[in-house]
Amino acid sequence: MAVVLKGVAKMQDRMNAAMARMGVVTMDGLIEGSIIIRRSTEDDTPITPLDTGNLRASWFTATPRGSVNSNGAFNNKNGDASKMKQNHSKVLSQEKTTVKSRTSPTISLGFSANYSGYVHEMMGVVWQRPGSGSWFLASALMRTKKQVLEAIRIRAKIR
Repeated sequence: MAVVLKGVAKMQDRMNAAMARMGVVTMDGLIEGSIIIRRSTEDDTPITPLDTGNLRASWFTATPRGSVNSNGAFNNKNGDASKMKQNHSKVLSQEKTTVKSRTSPTISLGFSANYSGYVHEMMGVVWQRPGSGSWFLASALMRTKKQVLEAIRIRAKIR
């Protein structure tokens, strides 16, 4: 089940409008954008929190052709690796179906861990991973907007 983050829909609308103005968006540009966002969740504060590593391992980018940047190497520290992997496959399949149904190039990205939305929204928690914190994905989306649009623009086919 996908979790919709507050404020992300408005930003997504603005990015979609910017992409519509630049030309025909290509899958390569969208994938490059997802790599930039993923990198930001790991390199720029706040970064993705860490306990067992399963949240980080649940990152995915689904495209109509399959998935990229999908680790899925879950830690069995709490005995839940099998369940996490099963859920990861289910989320990837659902998101791949969703993006395939679109007429224009579309990707879906995020974390498949069923608790990712909960962790994302937890304010005031001191995580064991230095620099990690709430809003790690939304912050990365906002932080990298210009870089992502530039990556898409460079790979866009001019109308």
